[in-house]
Amino acid sequence: MSLRDLVEQILTRRTNQGTHSPARFVQEIDSDGINFVLVDGTLEQVAQGSADATTLTQFVALQMLQEQGLAAPLPLGFSVASDAIVRIDPALADALLLPPLFVASIDVNFDAYTTSHAFRAYATTPIDGQDRALTVKGGCLFVGGRRYRADDAQWTALTSIGQHSALAEAERDESTNVALVGTLLAASKSNDHIRVSYFARGGWEVSSPTRVGVSGRMDSSGNLTLTPTFDAAVDPSLLESRWRQLSTNNARGVLRVEKHIVALDEQAMDGVREVLTHRTVPAAQVPSFLKAPSAFLDAALVDLDLGFSVRVEGVGTVQHVDFTDLTASGIDWFQSDTLLSPASILTTLLRSPDDIAAFESQLSAAITQGATALNFSDHLIDVSDPDAVLEEIVKIRRDLANPAPSERPSAATVERAEKVSLILRDTADVIESLRQRAAEASTTVQLDRTPLARAPFPHQVEGIEWLLGLISAADSEDQDELYRLQGALLADDMGLGKTFMALAAIAQYNSRVRAVHGANRVRPTLVVAPLSLLENWEAEVAKSFSASPFTDIVVLQSSRDLRRFSHPGRGRETRQASSLLDAEERIESSRLRLTLRTGSESGQDRLDLPGRLVLTTYETLRDYQLSMAQIDWSVVVFDEAQAIKNPNAMRTRAAKGLRATFKLVTTGTPVENSLGEFWCLVDTAQPGLLGDWNTFRDTWIAPILQADDESRDSIRLVQGKGLRDAVGPFMLRRIKEDHLKGLPAKHVHSPFTPGDSEDGQVALAQRMPPAQQSSYDGILRSRVQAPDAPSSHPLSVLTQLRAVSVHPELGLHGSHPDWPATRATAESQMRESGKLIGLVNILDSVRQKEEKVIIFAMSKDLQLLLSLWILQVYGLRPYIINGDTAAIAKPTQRSRRQLIEDFEATDGFNVIIMSPIAAGTGLTVVGANHVVHLERHWNPAKEAQATDRAYRIGQTREVHVYYPASIHPEHESFDVLIDRLLASKVMIKDAVMEQGEVSESELMSIFNLSPTPAQAG
Repeated sequence: MSLRDLVEQILTRRTNQGTHSPARFVQEIDSDGINFVLVDGTLEQVAQGSADATTLTQFVALQMLQEQGLAAPLPLGFSVASDAIVRIDPALADALLLPPLFVASIDVNFDAYTTSHAFRAYATTPIDGQDRALTVKGGCLFVGGRRYRADDAQWTALTSIGQHSALAEAERDESTNVALVGTLLAASKSNDHIRVSYFARGGWEVSSPTRVGVSGRMDSSGNLTLTPTFDAAVDPSLLESRWRQLSTNNARGVLRVEKHIVALDEQAMDGVREVLTHRTVPAAQVPSFLKAPSAFLDAALVDLDLGFSVRVEGVGTVQHVDFTDLTASGIDWFQSDTLLSPASILTTLLRSPDDIAAFESQLSAAITQGATALNFSDHLIDVSDPDAVLEEIVKIRRDLANPAPSERPSAATVERAEKVSLILRDTADVIESLRQRAAEASTTVQLDRTPLARAPFPHQVEGIEWLLGLISAADSEDQDELYRLQGALLADDMGLGKTFMALAAIAQYNSRVRAVHGANRVRPTLVVAPLSLLENWEAEVAKSFSASPFTDIVVLQSSRDLRRFSHPGRGRETRQASSLLDAEERIESSRLRLTLRTGSESGQDRLDLPGRLVLTTYETLRDYQLSMAQIDWSVVVFDEAQAIKNPNAMRTRAAKGLRATFKLVTTGTPVENSLGEFWCLVDTAQPGLLGDWNTFRDTWIAPILQADDESRDSIRLVQGKGLRDAVGPFMLRRIKEDHLKGLPAKHVHSPFTPGDSEDGQVALAQRMPPAQQSSYDGILRSRVQAPDAPSSHPLSVLTQLRAVSVHPELGLHGSHPDWPATRATAESQMRESGKLIGLVNILDSVRQKEEKVIIFAMSKDLQLLLSLWILQVYGLRPYIINGDTAAIAKPTQRSRRQLIEDFEATDGFNVIIMSPIAAGTGLTVVGANHVVHLERHWNPAKEAQATDRAYRIGQTREVHVYYPASIHPEHESFDVLIDRLLASKVMIKDAVMEQGEVSESELMSIFNLSPTPAQAG
């Protein structure tokens, strides 16, 4: 039954019984969005459960949107802005009874040319043989008397047309008209149903450069002729004859180059004018220009020069390198988005002979290693049938050699925007003396506790002094030496206070520099962390010191300070015009474009002021890596450094290319999936300690892979301990239970582990009720009856089994039970699942103790259902923290940390629902001392991270961790098998170990599943 059917049924039943019309939300649409206004009741009554299923579900959905910053409260309801309506999650759109998405075609046509003030765009859609006009309002689209929900592309296109039409005719100049065309073409690329006439058919491209650079050409007399360059897909040589199209007296301009239109805003035009005004540099002045171009051109308008660390070889396009561990699978199935067939993805990825050569090299290695999948350009590709893959490559090579006429690119479109990154020098040598130098340095400095506002634990004193010794030693070495002592890994277990230790060490080091050399010699500090942790770092500074050790704190994010330190109109630095690349796919530093204001020439507006603490994310570091890499940082901290475990990722290259006295890598899980990740973290902190990738792989990984099944575990242990010794004093790794005295006990309650689980009060393992068993058996039966169907692929089968193990009506394609209308309905639905019966037993026990509990669940449908069930059964509405919850507070949206603070501040029993992914890094929830893993994460390291949100410094009560399970009466169920598989992935405290991704072969084996030939191909 759909939600609408349920609503009609409930309302009809109540009307027939003659009951009073219940409170309900009415949708009021205006130009800003949709207001959901409550009639016949109050929000307080609804919050207490005094409403029907429709209203109650809408209330919870609207509260979720408010927590995500997508809805604002009203006296009797909520306001949801238009841009939120068009991006709303489908499950929430269904819950709110929003109209269906508009899926018909939208045709955009034009009157007049873009050069004319009469230029106008209009959109229609064909209905019953007629072209009907479309209107938009409040995130909705109206046509033929019907209302639909617009998607983001449709909304952008149609509102842009409306805004352009509202302009006075004199305001519709060519630049404005071209900008509209560019917006419409971009929307059409996002939604195939939007068809832009003429421009799309003619193969036109429209771009709006955000940066203006400069290139030079020397003539026979030695004079240098300067030419503006753009971060747009235009060949600079074609621009030489086009500059006359511009009037340098106009604020904006338009250039036409073949079928490419370049729209220049005021900032871009200022840059063009600056270059054209100083276009010729006499031969006698050329050396001076090359040495200091900012003496000739305004660096605020035109991108000029920069410098990098000794590890950076240059800037250019980066070729993917195979860093797989030579394992049987090489992938983590369930952390990845999708396993793609070669036919569905290779045509998109292999766009040139170089792409094909790179892929073939990786494919050859995969075939030799017996791998069934490989990671290429951040896509997981199924290569279990090598013949099929090779056949696809032959077709692509043939198509590239003989493209269809409509697919042949023009000279203008051959030049395209490229993703460029820092090119790094290899660290091929293993420098044995590094360990000795670190061992001597790590015990030479004592902690000064005077500036600290709280007393550190003994293990924290040890950690701070270890860091201080290494930082001081790094400061005394030659900064231009690649293999100098320059970094370390703080790999303490989660909850031991790594943030506090890092800040205390940095503060004391900066204090020493200030005392010896003066305040202006204290270089800025950089912390790179997941977005959700930036608030934590700010808060930690405030509570750790009597007075802040930093001159100020900058949060380099778009919602905070990024615009303040950016040149107007300049965007991401990783998009550079391919025309800037030379024959070796590099870009000369003088031609690079920079976004951030750095260096003394920027005065007080510079990002890198002495003594400043800069907080940013890995994404921002990636996008602005060229500016960040030219700053001379004091200490750089990479928090939750699992984010830079992939050597091919641009964020990893950006991290390795930063110039700093010391790089501190912090992570509670130095190995999440493979030893290759550990090598990458060490190579970021201390190049030369473990050599290059090939050396590391041959030394540490190959012996494990070459061992037979019986001896592999013992070889893994030997290699893990040997690797720990090889890293030596460059890594500090402590476990909470061993080093944090006074931490309460942690009890794991699992029905599968003898001596752990049943404490006589909570029954976790429950037999599947008939409906759940029927759904479970139906999935297995479908696998046998239609083995080649997409839904019968092992990955799909496992996903379905995991879902129905929670509830029989959960599964693929967004199916779920009806939203619970009453407490009786909610209790009845929960009794349909053995696992949910176990959950109720847990919640009843926690409520009796008046304590708090975290429930970890991954799917958003399940999170919403849990919220409704708990609201009906227990009378409280849990907060939900998932990927949609704000990491940083905004004026209209509370952050994850603020929601957790509210949850903890409630007296007595309370429940919070969290995604193990969103909650996997940095969040502290010590107000809860009960943790329920309702949906198991495939990676045990991620599951451990989630558990440790509650088990860390600050926890005062014993922590209980529960694993409820649905048990099949005839054979081992999904919950039984997955627990056995995850339990085999152990962490050894005194060794660097592969603690384990769940590999493909293990999954297929334990569930007795394998792809059919058709699925494998």
